[in-house]
Amino acid sequence: MNQNDADRILDLAHSETKSWGGDEASLTHAAKAIARKWPEEFKAAFGEDGAKQIDMLLRRHVFEGGRAQLDAILRQNDSIEMVRPCTGLSNRT
Repeated sequence: MNQNDADRILDLAHSETKSWGGDEASLTHAAKAIARKWPEEFKAAFGEDGAKQIDMLLRRHVFEGGRAQLDAILRQNDSIEMVRPCTGLSNRT
């Protein structure tokens, strides 16, 4: 993932925060943003039911991680797959 992708995910996660609530962009918001913007990559990383599970977390206002954690993960990794374990879905698919 390049710097532009990371910045774009952060921007999109912020927009998802406005839609779903929360005090700040979270990993859960970022996962939703990735599902919308990069659906194939999301499906590869989160599995067939990943989008439904993220939606369930968002509806319940379960926001994993905060902006600082999201920023660190995006800056230190080259794949959206690194967001998945931090959303709480690692054992659910």
